[in-house]
Amino acid sequence: MGSEVARIGLVSTSRGWRDPRRIAAVCVAAIVVVFAPTAARADEPSPMQRETARALMEEGTLRRGQGDLVGALHSFVAADALVRAPTTGYEAGATEAELGHLVEARTRLLEITRAARRPGEPAAFDKARADAVRLSDELYERIPTLRVRIQGLATTDLVDLIVDGSVIPPAAMGAPLRVDPGTHALVLHTTQTAIRRDVTVVERQTAEVVFEPPLGAPGSAPPAPLPPVTALADAPGASAFLIGSLSLAGTGLVVGVTTGIVAWIKSSGLSGACANGNCPRSEAGDLSSTRAFAATADVALAISAVATAVAVVSLLLRPHRESVGHTASTVGLITF
Repeated sequence: MGSEVARIGLVSTSRGWRDPRRIAAVCVAAIVVVFAPTAARADEPSPMQRETARALMEEGTLRRGQGDLVGALHSFVAADALVRAPTTGYEAGATEAELGHLVEARTRLLEITRAARRPGEPAAFDKARADAVRLSDELYERIPTLRVRIQGLATTDLVDLIVDGSVIPPAAMGAPLRVDPGTHALVLHTTQTAIRRDVTVVERQTAEVVFEPPLGAPGSAPPAPLPPVTALADAPGASAFLIGSLSLAGTGLVVGVTTGIVAWIKSSGLSGACANGNCPRSEAGDLSSTRAFAATADVALAISAVATAVAVVSLLLRPHRESVGHTASTVGLITF
C-alpha cells in the first residue's frame, strides 16, 4: 500500500503539485488504496459467525433427519442470516419446499441464483447455486394459482382485496395470484360491504374465485320477479270461479242421479209391455218421457264431470303457487 501511495506521489510530483485537480486525484486514490481492503473485509463474516453457522447447519441436518422440519428450518434460516452463503440459503429453501411453503422457498432460491459469484468461492457454493436453479424451476410448476373474477360490482366500488393478509389493489385483482397449497382467505372490500371467500388449492392447480354482491346489498340488482304460475291462480275472481265450479258439479250430479233413477224406474215398468223394443201405442207417452229423463241424466252427469275436473285443477294450482313463493323467499335468504 505504501508503494502505491509513493508511486502516485512521484507521478504527481513530476507533473507539479500546483494543479488543484492533480492534488484532488492523488487524495482520492490514496483514500481508495487505504480503505478498500477494510471495506472488503467488512462484507465477510467473522470467524465467530462462520463457526456459529457451521454448528447451526449441523443442528439443522440432525433435526431434518429426525423428521423435525420446522426445527431444521429455524436452524438453516439462522445460519443463512449469519453468513449469507449459497449453501445455507439452499438448505433453508429446500426445507421450506418440504413444508409446503413453495412461494417462500422459490423466493429464497432465486436470491441465491441472482447473487454475484465472488472470486475464490469453494466448489460447494457452485453446486448449491446449480441446485437452487433446478429446484426453483421445479417449484414454478408446482405453485398453485388463484384467479379472481368479480361480477355485479362497478370498478369504482372496489377498494382492495386481502389475500391471507396481503393487500391486492384493484389494478391487480385480475392478475393470477401465486399462492402456497392449502386453504386461503380472500376478503374483497368495496365501498359498501366486505365479501369473504375461502378456497383450498393443491399443487399445480388453478382455481377461480368468484365475488358477487349479496342479494339485497346496497348497489346490487334486485332479483327478477317470478313469472305468474297461471292466469287462473292470479285472477281476482279465482275463488268465486272455484266455488261456481263446485256448485255446478254438485248440481249436475244431483240432477243426473235423480233423472237417471226416474229413467230407470220408467224403463223397468215398460220392460214387460214392450217386447223386443216394440211398444204398443198406449205406452208411447211413457217411452218418450223415459228417453227424455235418460238424456237429461246423461247431460247432467257430463256437466258435473267437467265442472268437477275444473274445480280439481283450480285446487291443485292454488297451493302450487304458494309453494313457489315460499321457495323464492328461502333462496333469497341463503344466496350470497
